[in-house]
Amino acid sequence: MNRGLPDPGLLAALLLTLLAAWPLLSNAGLPNTADGPVHLMRQAELNRAWQDGILYPRWAPDLAYGYGMPLFSYAPPLLYQVTQVLHLSGMALDEAMKGTLILMLALYSAGMYLLVRDIFSPRAGLVAAAAYLYAPYRL
Repeated sequence: MNRGLPDPGLLAALLLTLLAAWPLLSNAGLPNTADGPVHLMRQAELNRAWQDGILYPRWAPDLAYGYGMPLFSYAPPLLYQVTQVLHLSGMALDEAMKGTLILMLALYSAGMYLLVRDIFSPRAGLVAAAAYLYAPYRL
């Protein structure tokens, strides 16, 4: 493979990401999922902590009916931190969360393609990327 040209299989895997992300791109607001409001509340807690100058909070003071809870000690905060960076760049919270979800889809697809391509073949990598990207749990 020529090092100067991008991998066509990787570009195809990223194109599959665009197709999977189309519902997020074409509809306003967040998708209606069972845990969507929970993630938005957690994001609001991280946003408040960052506004208070706490970049890696442990305590979420407004959750649990205002009593607070040690949410970020137990729930991985990377999703919310990436969303917060997008929010600080000027996006609304829901749009920033959609941007993070699209970025995750791209990383799923590219990562699976690269892994399986190196083990088997580029064609197998593309099939694996599509299977992983379009698995019902991911969508």
